[in-house]
Amino acid sequence: MTYLDVIAQYDPIAVKWVIAETSLSRPELASILWTPMIFQLWTDDLHYAFTPYMTTGDADLFDILASSISKYGMAYTAPLMKSTAAFNVTTPQPVALGLYPVAPTLLLVGCLYIYSLTSLIIFSLSCTSNKLVIFVPRELTRKKEADKQRSALDVAQSWLTDPLPLIGSVFPGDDGQQVARSTESDPLRQVYDGDWGLVKVGIGLYKGTKGNMMFGLMGQSQSQTRRHDYVFSSLEEGTASLDKVPTDGDTTILPPPGDSLDDRSAVLMIPRDPSISDHPQDLVPLSSGPEVERSCSADGWLSAFHDPVENRGGILYALRNGSFAITEPSASEEFLLSQTQAGTLRILMFSSFASHLSSVASTILVTLLAYRAAAQWLHASENPDGVNITPIQYGLLVRTLGSGSLMSIINTLRYVRRSKRAKTPRFFKESLFSVTGIYLLTHVVGLVDLWLHSGARAVSVTRSIPIEVEALYGITYSDIKCGPFNRTKLPCQNLVQIYNGEISFAPNDGPVRAGYDAAISDVNPYLKSESINGTAILVPGAAKTYQSRDFDFHTHGLRVQCANLRDQCERLVAPPPQLLVRGGGPVTNCSKAGYPRIPYHTTGELSPSGFDTRNIETLVMGIIGEEMGGMSNGTEDFTSAWTSNPASTVVQIRWPNVTTYDAAEAPFVAYLNALDLYATCSLTYMDVLAHYDSTESEWSILEANLSSSELASVFWTPLMFQWGNDELLHALKPYVTDRGEQAIEMLENTLAKANMALVTGLMRFVPASNVTTPRLISLGLYPAAPTLLLITCLYIHSLAAIAIFLLGCTSNKRIIFVPRQLTRDGEREEERSALDVAQAWLTDPLPLIGSLFPGKDGREVARSVESDPLHHVYDSVWGLGKVGIGLYKWSTGDMIFGLMRQSHPRSRRYGRVFSAEDVEIVLQEKSPISGDAEIQPCCDKEGGTVPVD
Repeated sequence: MTYLDVIAQYDPIAVKWVIAETSLSRPELASILWTPMIFQLWTDDLHYAFTPYMTTGDADLFDILASSISKYGMAYTAPLMKSTAAFNVTTPQPVALGLYPVAPTLLLVGCLYIYSLTSLIIFSLSCTSNKLVIFVPRELTRKKEADKQRSALDVAQSWLTDPLPLIGSVFPGDDGQQVARSTESDPLRQVYDGDWGLVKVGIGLYKGTKGNMMFGLMGQSQSQTRRHDYVFSSLEEGTASLDKVPTDGDTTILPPPGDSLDDRSAVLMIPRDPSISDHPQDLVPLSSGPEVERSCSADGWLSAFHDPVENRGGILYALRNGSFAITEPSASEEFLLSQTQAGTLRILMFSSFASHLSSVASTILVTLLAYRAAAQWLHASENPDGVNITPIQYGLLVRTLGSGSLMSIINTLRYVRRSKRAKTPRFFKESLFSVTGIYLLTHVVGLVDLWLHSGARAVSVTRSIPIEVEALYGITYSDIKCGPFNRTKLPCQNLVQIYNGEISFAPNDGPVRAGYDAAISDVNPYLKSESINGTAILVPGAAKTYQSRDFDFHTHGLRVQCANLRDQCERLVAPPPQLLVRGGGPVTNCSKAGYPRIPYHTTGELSPSGFDTRNIETLVMGIIGEEMGGMSNGTEDFTSAWTSNPASTVVQIRWPNVTTYDAAEAPFVAYLNALDLYATCSLTYMDVLAHYDSTESEWSILEANLSSSELASVFWTPLMFQWGNDELLHALKPYVTDRGEQAIEMLENTLAKANMALVTGLMRFVPASNVTTPRLISLGLYPAAPTLLLITCLYIHSLAAIAIFLLGCTSNKRIIFVPRQLTRDGEREEERSALDVAQAWLTDPLPLIGSLFPGKDGREVARSVESDPLHHVYDSVWGLGKVGIGLYKWSTGDMIFGLMRQSHPRSRRYGRVFSAEDVEIVLQEKSPISGDAEIQPCCDKEGGTVPVD
């Protein structure tokens, strides 16, 4: 035996003790701790604990013996110990860990760093940019009050980011303020939008400078000519071929008479063939399709994977509860092994995807919306007396429908709020409000997504999964050993036999006795007794491998209710002085309580001095009617041993090996064997329906009914043969001097547990019911309000896409006929959708650029009817012009800021690019050309002008 000084640790999570460090104790301390064993103080306990293993023949018998000696050896030294302060005291607290994949996390952080560095670089480059300013004399300003200075950088930047400056240069206005407007940094102020001489902008076919019919912008001034429902600018009125044009606005613009349809050489507009598909239909899978899919995906995920326990009432229950509970997919296996459950929040993934897709799909929705606006624009262009857009409204539509960005919407709203502006057509307002609604809805989805992310959380719960398996966990009585019930014989007559001249119970049936010893010590691998709220039931043992399953099963149980009889009996009143052990003197008789034969003994007597020589033993005696039995021959003591249910018993307990208690003042007065306990007990045998919860490792009783009196008599029989006495003595030993309520409660529990352990050898297994396997799952708890709001927004987004698509399908159906000699390949005639071409003019500035810079390849007519904006602009090596930005001489002779066609030799000096003539003038006038100097107007006769068809 090695005595150790130990540093131990308690783990409250695993509920176990762990030895952290050990060292040998001093020999003096070992000698003290060794002493109780030398005086044989715990040999009875060792015998009681070790007996079951001896009867079962356990292979690890000596290991169990060593463990038992260690246990009782330390238990008997407990009174010699004192408590000391512990150290490293901690309180376990559950925490939630967010597990984020390394790759996307680092990639996100890296992208944010790159974004920040890029912003710093751009800011630094902006700070070192050109510092030139534009000087505008007062006579050219709007109010003509003071000279103005404008940043050339700001004005050039507006030319690069907004189509309005280009629109303003193409449509300069007739108020004489085009020079002042050209130097404005605000694009809204660079376009004329007054009441006098205001030009309206239409779209359609017109005759170009070379006599060819072209598709593009038409300036609709106050002086208009309307013929056959087509409008041409007054500048082209004299050259437009209007002879023999059909008067129906939806029919073909035909060539002059005498030309067959096969010999057509001009671009024509004819009604659209219904069999030809519109481009808006091709955009539906890109817009409304994903919208509907992601709406249904989130809704379907809520319906398919909702937790039936948390959301058992559907959406209304989730609203009352405040959140949706969704079963999330589990993480990898290592989390399960570490008793930790993890899962991915799929609804958050859907919401993030929906938020991102909404921002992407919004541009497609705006593109679809542009088809509707283009159709209305085409219709307005055919009616010169109606309301059409002005140049500034055209530029605002190009930017709004082309990007749908916040700044484009703000600039358009700024224009709409002007008190003095041209009247806006209906489709302009419709487009603005629709794009604003799409923009707001897209960002509402983003805000709701953020709200959902801030309120969603994951919890781990256990859910039961039904399984189909024959689980023999139920327990029921088997009459194989006892035989059938027969009231003419003793209960379990087959096991009541004579052994060594005495009537005994199962003297030759080793398994019955071994099963009892193992069950009462909780080492029976197949059956054991469990106490549940004062009721002892039989449950399957560890060998049945039930631990990972939940199930209902039938079994048998016993509830015992006892009352202290000793306080109702007469006790010896010994003459003083005397030593009164707590509980009083010896019991003499219990006749007044109704039990005259208690205390039961056969020899000896109690003398008046307190000397007790009665052979009182520990007995459990049954009472049937007026008979009391079980003291001598078990159930043979009764006339009829078939008891009722509940059964009545009297328990008499006398602890052996109790020495004489002596008083120093009265050495001749003592009580011998006065430590006893007397109680009456009622035993209720029950047929029980129980349940096992594997998550909590707990047994519970679902239903209990009284067993038959015959079965109660069988279960009662082993007690009458005094099989449970050793268990009672051992369990009640801590209460040897305390025979109060705690002792009675321990008596009830021990008697019930021992009696059920006694009948384990009479049982057999039957199938259990409702067998399930608990599974630890992750539940995603999503706030109901943002979840439903997100789904609603997605459905609105989807319906908006469908509505915009339907509007696009009902738009203008005309097509543009392009003869083969004007096509790119020159092989066959081609047909283009007039709606597609008009939509390109409303969403991209490239068609306008193409009309201003037509190129010198003679294909400007074919390019004007391309639906792809990239095909509208000439971009070949031959005759390619360059576009610069700066001051040039306007047609009125004034210097104006804007685009310059750079097609002739240039001179470069001090980092600035000017035409060669401008450089000579600057040198002659010795004007400063430093980067921080003013740009003075010059008097050149020629400058780079913007060509306008």
